Amino acid sequence: MTPYACMQDLLPAGACGVARIEHFDLSPQQAAIIATETRDWRVQPGRFTRLYVRDELVMSDTLMELESNWPAVGQANGRVLVAGLGLGLILVPMLASPRVQQVTVVEREADVIALVGPAFAEHTVSGRLALVCADVFTWRPPRGARYDVIYFDIWPDIAVANLPAIARLHRRYGRWLERTNPDAWMGSWQHQRLLEERRIGTRRW
Repeated sequence: MTPYACMQDLLPAGACGVARIEHFDLSPQQAAIIATETRDWRVQPGRFTRLYVRDELVMSDTLMELESNWPAVGQANGRVLVAGLGLGLILVPMLASPRVQQVTVVEREADVIALVGPAFAEHTVSGRLALVCADVFTWRPPRGARYDVIYFDIWPDIAVANLPAIARLHRRYGRWLERTNPDAWMGSWQHQRLLEERRIGTRRW
C-alpha cells in the first residue's frame, strides 16, 4: 500500500474561517514528556502538522494518528465513504490504491473543506473524490448508493463517551454497506480500543 504523505509538504500552514493548519516541532524533551503523560510511547520528536477548528485541536499527523487510521486504509476498496476530512491524512494512500474506485468524504465544517480541499483538487476534478459539506448524523447518501467501505473519524478525542455515537452511526449506515462484497467493511476511529477500555472499566467497578 502507498504510505502516508508528508502533510507539511501537502498542506501549507494557514487559516480559513474557524479552521487553521499549523506546522509544529516536538523536541526530544517535549516528546518524552508527552509520552510519559499519555503513556503513549509512540510519541516521537519531529516536525508535524495539526488542524484546529474553533481553537480545538481536531487532529495531527503524529505517529499515533498514522497508526490508528491505518486499518481503514488497509480495508479501502471499491467505493469508500469517510466521515470527517481532517487533514485528509488517509486520502493520499486511499486514492493511490488501484483497489479504490471512488471516495466520498462527508465533512461538517465548510472551512475545513476550503482549507484542505485544494490539496486534493486533482482528484475532485477527476471525480475520484467527492467532498460533501454536511452533518453525517443527518446526511443521506444519494438514492441507490452503496459503499464497500464506510469509516467514521469525527472525534477529536479518544473517549469511551464516543461509543454511543459510534453505535448510532454504524446502525444508521449499515443499510448503505455493500453486503454482496466479501471485502465490505465498516469501522470507526479507535473503536476497538474504546470497547476494551469500557470493558476494563466495567470490571474495575
